[in-house]
Amino acid sequence: TFSRLDVKSHALLWQQTVSNVGPTLVTSEDSVYGIRNDINAVKDRTSVFALNLNNGAMRWDTEVGSPSFLDGLMATDKSVYVMSDMGNIYVLDRATGKIRRVIDTKRLGAQLTPSVSIIGGVAYGSTKDAFVAIDTRTSVLLWSKPKDKALQADAPIVIGDTVYVSASGESGLGADQKVWGFSYAFDANSGEQKWIYSCNNTLCSDLAVANGLVILNGGTLALNAKDGKKVWHVEPYN
Repeated sequence: TFSRLDVKSHALLWQQTVSNVGPTLVTSEDSVYGIRNDINAVKDRTSVFALNLNNGAMRWDTEVGSPSFLDGLMATDKSVYVMSDMGNIYVLDRATGKIRRVIDTKRLGAQLTPSVSIIGGVAYGSTKDAFVAIDTRTSVLLWSKPKDKALQADAPIVIGDTVYVSASGESGLGADQKVWGFSYAFDANSGEQKWIYSCNNTLCSDLAVANGLVILNGGTLALNAKDGKKVWHVEPYN
């Protein structure tokens, strides 16, 4: 059940019940967007929905990509994007929910994981073995750069003409466990690697970019966003 409360009085403004809602909700202007993954042995139904932010009314509920699991929800000025676990990007009209395009990234040789960022109509993300950029308007693979298959990448952050992304890997258990990670910066237009930083025997995760810094690992590591050189590092508090 979704509820909206008044910020000052905490009075209930509206409630709306929607079943099988996924973990991601996106608020954009006057709407709340969400995912429904109703996957069971009787009937599979996956959909994207929009609620009116002012009164909670259902604006639209569009069945998408059955029977696949949906994730990676994003909303822009005119479109809502969602990823399926089959590697498809669905582009929906934000006002009506109508599916405008379906981009089969697998057919492009670049099956994306759900950790994607879409800026200016371009989807930046990763496959099992590459970092890629795909034009969602033309379904064209713009560039692809190799990635270690053992690394799991976070969703990229795009600032200006630079794509920042972190990726980590781990193997073994207990005393035999090994972890490693890297942080990267790529040119958003060409995919040329600007720099790479090795986190050595620690993960590179929780990526954020602010004030000319790339911040990783819960704020314990900061890199210069222009050249990837370490600015500071602090040991995490235990």
